[in-house]
Parts: sequence; structure tokens; C-alpha cells
Amino acid sequence: MDLIPERNPIAHAEHRRETFRQIYLPLIIGILVVLIVVAAIIIIGFATTLNLSRWAAVSIIGMIIPSMFIVFILLVVVLGLLFAISRLLGIVPGYSKIVQSYFTQAERVVSHVTDQTVEPFLRLRSAWAVTHRRAKRGHK
Repeated sequence: MDLIPERNPIAHAEHRRETFRQIYLPLIIGILVVLIVVAAIIIIGFATTLNLSRWAAVSIIGMIIPSMFIVFILLVVVLGLLFAISRLLGIVPGYSKIVQSYFTQAERVVSHVTDQTVEPFLRLRSAWAVTHRRAKRGHK
């Protein structure tokens, strides 16, 4: 039975330092910068007699730019798909006609095989029905 080996304390301490330095510290700095900017906007908005519509416009621009970037990426993807589909439509009809002819041939073969398979049962059923009907007439 294998036991889980003990942690290497040196490697664990290094991992904790790197985690703080590479993940938590940038996250904390980013949150602080956003909070400072928001506080500055609020203080400037209430402390001065500046027109707040300017700050509203700046805020809307700040929200529109990332949305435009995402929409641009989606536009490029849609245009790529449109181009690919239009190219495929030029190629596919010829190949689809070939594939359809193979399926038509397969349909004929399957239909012929099933007809040949069912025919003896239909003849037997027909003969039994004729015999049964004659037997009914004879009993009346």
C-alpha cells in the first residue's frame, strides 16, 4: 500500500510565494486601481461643478469598446463561415449527385432483396387464405 509522500517544505513555501506573487498580488492591485478610479470619479463628480455628462460619456465609451472588440471577433468568425459555406456550395452539388446515385442504387438492391425475401411468405399466405376460404364454403 503506497502512502502519499510528505510535502517538500521548501518547494511548498516556494509555491506559496509564487502563487501570491503571480495570482493574488496582481488581482489585489487591479481591484485597488478600479476602486481608486471609481472613488476619484465620485469625488470629482460631487466636489466640482463640472458637467457630469462628460463622465457619463467616458463611462459609456469604456463599456462600448470591449463590446465592439467582441463583436468584431464574432463578425470575423461569421464572415469566415460564410466564405467557407459559399465555397462548399460550389463543390458539394457535384459530389452530392454522385452520392445520391449510390444511394439510389443501394435502394434498388435493398428493395429487390426484400421483395425476394417476402415473396415466398406472401405466396404461402395466399395459398392458405384460398384453402381456408374453400374450407369455409364447404361447411355451409
